[in-house]
Amino acid sequence: MMSLSSSSASSTTTATSNTTPPPLNIAIIGAGIAGLSCARVLLQAHPTPRITLFEKSTTHGRCATRDVPGIGSFDHGAPHFSALSPEFQAQVQQWQEEGLVMPASSSSSSPSLWPGHYVVHPSMRSLPTHLAQGLSIQRPFLITKLEMKETKNQQQEQDRCAATTTTTTTTTTSDSTTTYNSNNNDNNKRGQWILHHDDGKITQKFDAVVVAVPAEQSIPLLEPVSPALAAPLIDVKSASCLSVMAAWDQPVGAPFTEWKKAKAEEKGEDEGILYSARRDDLKTPGRPGGEGGKEGGGERWVMHATPAFSASHIQTEPFPKEKVILNVLDAFFKEVERGKEGEREGGKKDMGEERAPRPVYLSVQRWLYAQTFNPSEEPFGWEEREKVGACGDGWQGRREGGEEEEGKGGIERAWLSGRRLGEAMLVSLGLRKEEK
Repeated sequence: MMSLSSSSASSTTTATSNTTPPPLNIAIIGAGIAGLSCARVLLQAHPTPRITLFEKSTTHGRCATRDVPGIGSFDHGAPHFSALSPEFQAQVQQWQEEGLVMPASSSSSSPSLWPGHYVVHPSMRSLPTHLAQGLSIQRPFLITKLEMKETKNQQQEQDRCAATTTTTTTTTTSDSTTTYNSNNNDNNKRGQWILHHDDGKITQKFDAVVVAVPAEQSIPLLEPVSPALAAPLIDVKSASCLSVMAAWDQPVGAPFTEWKKAKAEEKGEDEGILYSARRDDLKTPGRPGGEGGKEGGGERWVMHATPAFSASHIQTEPFPKEKVILNVLDAFFKEVERGKEGEREGGKKDMGEERAPRPVYLSVQRWLYAQTFNPSEEPFGWEEREKVGACGDGWQGRREGGEEEEGKGGIERAWLSGRRLGEAMLVSLGLRKEEK
């Protein structure tokens, strides 16, 4: 690997075999599971590159937890995740041994509606926080543009090889499919990347860039610099979700701790309002704030609206917060009553007519890109020539461990995609894994 020294320095300095090149600067846009997974692989390299992650929000993507003083915490983003591929199952096993995750089936008193899924202890935020240890994350930074700043050597080489034809090839292995845009130029002839954000540009230049954000946000960044990288994401679609958080200082009387819309109802023309609900204070033992909705004496629930209801309201301005909350709560208590009717028909005690208790806390979170549908089959994208790549749950659509329901498995896809891109980058950048 050659040093990317300045043109003035290179005119007076002669590199020798004993010269240690400066570490590569790598930027990762997005500090969700995919970006963090990629970064952790790159941290194993020798020499270790300088890695900087840029995140537009105060969270790590959809593995999010909201803390409310005096109330407790809510996992208002991804509630759990699957582990179908052998590679991710091995990682999840390690996390289980460390006490970081546990099967979803053991998190409540009723049988889980999500068999084969896992939850993070004590909250979903704990997983990205664990992966982010030792990494430099700059926030809030909304990266709006990628720009390749060509070096003088690169410009001269391009002039000399103006007649060279650029070819695009796809190399497929058992683990990955990588797109290469290549010509006869060597790696040392490339330039460096400049990142623009919504209030200027980052002064530091980067030798490689990874875009690890949802497909709809990746395409505007990638298409101007690498249409080939953006192309696999064109047909990837994300569904939005409105997450309502509610807390009560007394029991709400629900005959369930989890509820999920029946699969047959999901496929109907009228999706309704409520997609799922769960009692969040019972999700894992020892959650922050203890059990209950207020000082440990009630209940905390997270309710996800259906994609159709969410899409019809999520970008409305001004946002109809009260209407959304009331609609979702009304749908929730209708399911509570249906559940009670089922108990009465089953011979259980008649609970009589009960009024819904008044909540002590209500809020709603807008997730514009909550679930990914129709992900690209490629595990990641990487352009060898320009050293720019992409990963995330919009990739890794072809799975080793079998197929899962449409729109599920986002955390697993993101982790696998980021990891495999990181491994490809080690080879492409001339790095190697540090032996321990």
